[in-house]
Amino acid sequence: MTDRAAEPPGPPEPPEMTVEIAAPGAVYLGDARFDGDAVAGNKIVYMAPDPYRPPAQLPADVQDFTGRRAALDRLDELVTLDGPRTALVTAIHGMAGVGKTALAVHWGHQVAGEFPDGQLYVDLRGYSDDATLTPVEALGRFLRALGVPDQRVPEDADERAALYRSMLSGRRMLIILDNAADPRQVLPLLPGSPTCLTLVTSRGRLSGLVARGGAYTIAIDVLTPDESIDLIAGIVGPDRVMAEPVAAARLASRCAYLPLALRIAAVHVVMGTYGSIAELVDELAEGDRLNALECDDDPGLAVRAAFGLSYRHLDEPVQRAFRRTGLVEGPDFSAQILAVLLGTSVEEVRPLLRVLVHANLVQPRDGRYRLHDLLREYAWERVNEEETHGEREAAIARLVSWYVDNGHRYGRRIDPYRSRLTTGADDEGDDYAEALAWFEAERMGLVAAAGQASRLRMGPLVWELADAAYDFLRRRRYNRDNVRLQKLALSTARSAGAAKPRAYVLHHLAALHRDLGGYTDALRYAQRALEASREAGQEETHALHTLRLVGKIHWRMGKYARALDCFAEHLRQCRERGDAAGEASTLTFMALVYSNLGRYTDAVEHLQRAVDIERTAGNRRGEGVVHQWLAHIHHSLGHSRRAAEYAQLALEAHRDGRDLAGQARALNLLTRVTRALGDHRQAVRYAGHALEIRRTIGDRLGEGQALDTLAMLQRQIGAYREAERLVQEALRVRREIGDRHGESVSLESLAWALSYIGRPRESFDNQLASLRIRRQMGDRTGEARALALLAHFAVYVDRLPDGLRYAEESLAIRREVGDRHGEADSLLLMARLYRKLDRPAEAIAHARRSLDIRREIGDRRGEGEALDNISRIHLKTGHAEEALQHARQALSVEKEIDDLIGQGWTLDHLADVHMALGQGSRAIRVCEQALRVREQIHDRHGQRRTLDHLTALHLAQDAPAKALETARRALEIVREYADPDTLAPRLHAIEDLAERAER
Repeated sequence: MTDRAAEPPGPPEPPEMTVEIAAPGAVYLGDARFDGDAVAGNKIVYMAPDPYRPPAQLPADVQDFTGRRAALDRLDELVTLDGPRTALVTAIHGMAGVGKTALAVHWGHQVAGEFPDGQLYVDLRGYSDDATLTPVEALGRFLRALGVPDQRVPEDADERAALYRSMLSGRRMLIILDNAADPRQVLPLLPGSPTCLTLVTSRGRLSGLVARGGAYTIAIDVLTPDESIDLIAGIVGPDRVMAEPVAAARLASRCAYLPLALRIAAVHVVMGTYGSIAELVDELAEGDRLNALECDDDPGLAVRAAFGLSYRHLDEPVQRAFRRTGLVEGPDFSAQILAVLLGTSVEEVRPLLRVLVHANLVQPRDGRYRLHDLLREYAWERVNEEETHGEREAAIARLVSWYVDNGHRYGRRIDPYRSRLTTGADDEGDDYAEALAWFEAERMGLVAAAGQASRLRMGPLVWELADAAYDFLRRRRYNRDNVRLQKLALSTARSAGAAKPRAYVLHHLAALHRDLGGYTDALRYAQRALEASREAGQEETHALHTLRLVGKIHWRMGKYARALDCFAEHLRQCRERGDAAGEASTLTFMALVYSNLGRYTDAVEHLQRAVDIERTAGNRRGEGVVHQWLAHIHHSLGHSRRAAEYAQLALEAHRDGRDLAGQARALNLLTRVTRALGDHRQAVRYAGHALEIRRTIGDRLGEGQALDTLAMLQRQIGAYREAERLVQEALRVRREIGDRHGESVSLESLAWALSYIGRPRESFDNQLASLRIRRQMGDRTGEARALALLAHFAVYVDRLPDGLRYAEESLAIRREVGDRHGEADSLLLMARLYRKLDRPAEAIAHARRSLDIRREIGDRRGEGEALDNISRIHLKTGHAEEALQHARQALSVEKEIDDLIGQGWTLDHLADVHMALGQGSRAIRVCEQALRVREQIHDRHGQRRTLDHLTALHLAQDAPAKALETARRALEIVREYADPDTLAPRLHAIEDLAERAER
């Protein structure tokens, strides 16, 4: 603190006081009596006869006071305010047990020297079992402390207040009014002199003091985790905390960082009630926390007792509202939820909530409300003791029913096409963003309410809620919540013998386990769903959807023949029943399987038939979806112009259908296709428009995806730092909404960006963080992918043996879940790592096993990739003839299936094979052929790579002029996207080439 004067004043001489008389009458000061009618101008001057002793009423300071640095700094600022001011009043408010009095008293002792005329303190008992202290009583205490004899203390409250203010006029005094009930109790006790500072503590917010007197307010919350541990150490001793650091942290958490609870718990440890901190933690975890957090020899020193004083201070309707909050098991609640629990309207609830907020019993946050953990337990205790079982159950039933009704209402907006457990009237609203926002706000409360309903055996409500929330939870990838909800529903449906709900829930579980890579469990659930559908007589509806799901699971596992069998049977049944929408959808899935098999003609044929069906039915949304898949297939083949045409058709269809989410997906596809066409600026515009739509509809999940797409664009053109910035923003969005899957994807994207700017260590660490998230989520497919990428990045940090281990772990998971396609990928990755480790025999063996799997499952594109890699291994080991043979085989497969992207890679490699065979001219012709292929599909990056390759080949053939020409062409491409600073090495190389060509 800074001094406000060069020389602080010392104890005053007996003061000369000017007292204003509001009306004629007798005034007593000390032993003297003055008649009002004898006082000129309503003023008297009086010299106190006795020596003055400044009052020093502060209670003892808290020796182990901890934390509160921000609040202490704020109080210090108020003392040192410069310039004219009114009397300073600061109100400290917070919940019971949070340490308001300790803060006020501790600070009072710190600044006592700033108030040489003394300190006044009074406990107003606003929240106490004793009678509340009235302002008249408090004024009497203060006047006597200021030297006024008992017999001279006025009886009238206004006269006491006037005399009190007069005696404080000009004095520098600190007044602490502790434990105030409300502003009415405080206002008469406020001095009028700007030289005084009044500190008020209350469980209420005392907003009246702010409105009427301009008081400053300081809200204090619980301690931070570190401050809580420090407080425990201050009581039990630092050695004990150092001996049990984990237990100490858990103790702080179990006490919810509330200072009163922390002190009581620490005292139990000091007194030997528990043999160790860990033993006390176990007691708090297993037993009643409120029972454990009290002192046996002082019933008033207990968390429950402190809360009880606040509770009893409320009127009965507010008490009832507080009790009902104890039925909320989610982290927070809205005014609407409390209204449902009370069986009343939101308008009637809002005044009750205002009282609870002012009393610091609930905390407002972003339009919702929450309770401190221990207050929540106290509210639950009160509702269980003061209300009947029937009243509680009826309130919970209303809450769960409210969740079910709104869940179906908003769920239909998220996916209006899915078959639902209960048919209902279509929601007239089509606000997708509103639906997402409602589910996001209510997600945790909804899942908790399902658990309550399950415990109370409200079976139909449980499975209705699980079905209503399924689409949102799956779309936002809240997989753990979704699986938990569906398993609750399965248990209740099984107990009730309800076959139809069981069929739906089993179908949902099968789809979720497929998404998580648990293919064996997914098939098991799907088979049980089929049985339950037949049992319920649902063969014509839900069983059909489950049959298609079985096909999707086989497709994910790389069992393409089995998948096609399932889809073919599903297609037959759809045609028999006249289900055009189902027929179109199944044709689309069959097309995607054919594309995996390299049977692109069949794939396009099936998609065209699906388009015709959707067009005939007038389903523009469905038409848009099929056009997107046509664009995907042509894009994967390198037919970028055809892909762009289909993507535009998809965008138009989604616009006609007013499907904003579909438009965003089509724009995302157009981004990739346009990039392949070499129009980077247009690609960025498409990506930016997709991002705008995601933000407009409030799709934060899609926003994160769009930011990752923009980052990918920047990374591909060499703007790695901008890519890093965009990925960091995507990470922020993903973390804000709790999108753990998306967070892992963004971490992988960040790893790629960092690897390109020479930060391999950070790249590796980010990929490792992505792996941890996949494991926490239980996402086995994602875990296998993350391990494979980690193996890839291990190369750049010179950890090849670790990379091999990660690849082996990836392979083991893919075999475990039955992912044949992934198994082939992992084997090929291991082959590459063995090649870098100069272990060619093992490299060849793994590449051949990958090739065998590709051929077994009919993956033609993968077959070409495997043959290309076997060729590269042979070339590295000096077996150029074997390399030539396998490269030609790879090229043959790629031409057969029209895989132009694969042809570009293989032709580039084939040029190296010919160079190794001493066929330089032929190598150049093959490389030029690769360039023509890349130009055909407008692959600008591929063109740059091939031009660099040609430059090297021309130099090897001692043709610097031709090398200079190809180098300049490569430079023009690089200039389209690279930062100027990155061009310097390339420019220097071209200068050297120019000089060599001249010579």
